[in-house]
Formats: sequence, structure tokens, C-alpha cells
Amino acid sequence: MLKILRGRSNPRLDCLVGYAEVPRLETLIDLVSAHPLRNAIGSMPAAQAIAGSDQLRPLRDAVAAFEGGMGRPWDEALDVLTDRGIHLALIFLPTFFPRVPFPTAVRYCGTISTWRLGAVLQGGLKQAGKSMTSTVQQQDAWVDTERDYKLGLRAGKLVCQNPKGKSLASVPKWLKETETAESLMALADWLAEHELECLHAVERWMLRSLSIPRTVLNEIWADPAWRAGVENMVIVPVAAGGKFDLERAGLLRQVDAKRGLGVIDLDGETRWFKSDAFAVPHPILIGDLEELCELAGDLGIRQSIDQLYRPIYQPTEDQSEHNSINDFSGGHFEQLNFALSHCRRLGYPVRGGYATCRVWENHALIEARYFVGDEYPESPTWTGGLVFVDENQKPQRINSIGPVTFSEGVRMASEIYAKRKVDSSEEDA
Repeated sequence: MLKILRGRSNPRLDCLVGYAEVPRLETLIDLVSAHPLRNAIGSMPAAQAIAGSDQLRPLRDAVAAFEGGMGRPWDEALDVLTDRGIHLALIFLPTFFPRVPFPTAVRYCGTISTWRLGAVLQGGLKQAGKSMTSTVQQQDAWVDTERDYKLGLRAGKLVCQNPKGKSLASVPKWLKETETAESLMALADWLAEHELECLHAVERWMLRSLSIPRTVLNEIWADPAWRAGVENMVIVPVAAGGKFDLERAGLLRQVDAKRGLGVIDLDGETRWFKSDAFAVPHPILIGDLEELCELAGDLGIRQSIDQLYRPIYQPTEDQSEHNSINDFSGGHFEQLNFALSHCRRLGYPVRGGYATCRVWENHALIEARYFVGDEYPESPTWTGGLVFVDENQKPQRINSIGPVTFSEGVRMASEIYAKRKVDSSEEDA
């Protein structure tokens, strides 16, 4: 798939010139890896001789390093990384906007679902291939515009100075309609999207129990958008075999390429992790959760992603023996549109009438599904049961799924159910 998109409503603001998407890469990988010709070719003496030669040693070493960093065989790791497909975009800002820095951004998002490459077009590609720098460190830089006025961005909003250098309380209407203003607002939109994607990426690290190479954090720490997402999160070192060392959990505060990852432990002391990989554990896996919450409160630490104070749920004995949970069924919405709108705001995709939440746990991908309705968008709807299905769409018994999967599924259902229309009879009860 190749798309040409335009920035905002101004046809001169072409900012995305190329976009390639492979939505279900795992299908293509399975086709290649399981193809009969692969085994036939692999059994040939010539192919076996080449595979064991020194020429392919760098490739074998790279695969081994990849498996070590991910903590699982390469085929399983690829299933995780490509769960939501691969998206590759080449972004350019127009040549008439040369003075606002727009760094190259190669974003590691845990699932390779939003790899994106950005560069400034100013007589050619500049900054391409450089490591990511701060996307907002120049937020108070001023750009010369018409009538000797200057424009800039501050906290995502357009600001201006008059010819005397005085900052104005508001931007004049005529100045908002200039090409420079349109360009700055397009950049602000991109930065806002980037910040949101960073938060979603770190949350996926947590929900999918991903082992993240420490070098990734070294590279992204300089970007305030990435840093805001991962700073103050509880992290743990990951051993060579992929096992989480939950006993050494701490709040991430510093990153240094030489010293490692600096965390505050339960004793309030700074410790440094030098393991090659780290993980952001789900709160239901953290044994000292209450103590860490208390520590964060004492230090005035806040998280951009709900981890320490995230609601967690465990199945009751009765629920464990069933394939579905009906505690959140019967929630009434006057229109299906209202329910769908709540799902979008909460970040849950809706497919086939079900709000969905996918969690990778114990080397298996399980999807929680909560029925919200499949009639006309304007028709009333009532919620149904919560079920969990595997990759083959087979319903799973509650006692067979992992604690993270169950907790996140119930969290999704409870959040949507809480937005229902409450009848007077329920209020009285």
C-alpha cells in the first residue's frame, strides 16, 4: 500500500510523500517459513554447506543476539513484533519552512507497528540517519514571518511576537492565515501525535511483557516525548534467558549509556541496572506494588502511563470455571454510536460488535472481547458478556489465561460499562 497525504487543508503543505503498510506481516512470514520448498532447499547438501559457512556467521550471530534480547526464539519474537503489522512513512516538511528543526525520528515502538522516518526537505534531505534528538527542545524558537512579526510554538499552541519583540497575548487573525502559521500548526499536530504514540508504545511494552534492549532506551531518552512515557515507570532487569527479575523492581529515573539504567528501589536508594535488556512489568506481577506506590507518593513521583495505580482484577473461584464473564452485561446505551465513541476514547478497537484488548502473555496472544452491539449506529444497544479467545478464535476458560490478560480484559469491560446510561431504578438501588 502506498499513499500520498497532505498536511491539514492547505494543498501546499504536502508533508507525507510515501507510506507503505503490511497489516498482517505474520501471514507472510508463516507462508515463507512453512513453505514446502524451504525444507526441500534446506535439505540440499549445497544449502547446508552454505548455511554452516563463515560467510553466514554474522547472520547467525545477529539472530542469536536478537533472540537473546527478546528472550524468545526468533519466530516467536517476530510474531510479537509484527502483531499489528509494519508501517513505514517518509515525512517531509515544505521547503518554505526551513527554520524549525524537525529531527529524524526512527521510533522503536515495541511492536514495530509505527516505524516512521522523518526528515527536513531543504535543498535535499538533511539529518537523515542521525539519532533522535529532542522534538520539543526548540519550542520557544521564533520564525520570521510577514510584517517583521515572529511566530513560534509553546506547549503545542501558536504564539507570536510583534516587530518590537513583545510577546502578544493572542495571534492576530491575519497572521494565523499565513503559510508559516499553517506550517507550525501542522508541526504541532505531528508532535502531539508523536507524544501519544510514545505513550501507547510504552503501554504496549507493559501489556505484552516485552523484553526491551537497553540500547533502545539509551537512544530515545533524549526525546522528551519518549522520556515522559517511560520515566518514573517501574522497570525490572531481564536475564539472558528472558526471565524478569521482579525482586529488583525500581522506579526509572536516569539513563546513562555507561552506567546503565538508574532506578530508585524500595529503600529509596539509587541503583543501576546494567543488564542488556529491561521490562516494564504489569502491576499485577509486581509483588511490592503497595510499597512502590507509597514510595512514589512520598517522592511526589507521577507516571504518564497508569501503572502503579492501575486497577487490577483477579478471577473469583466461580468465574475461573467459566468461559465468559457476565458481570458487565446489560449496560444500556441510548445509541450504539455512544458506546462506540466511548470505546474510541478509551483506546479499545471495536470489531464485529466487540470492544477488544489484545495481550501477549506466556508466549500466547489472547484477545479479550466485550460485546457492545452490532446494530445500526443510531439504534439503542445493550452490552453482553466478556470472553477471551486465542489466535484460532477459540474461547478460553478463565482459569487457563494469564493474570495480565484477565485483569486487562475486566478493566476494559468495567470502563465501558461505567459509561452506560444509569436508569432511575439503578440509582435507587
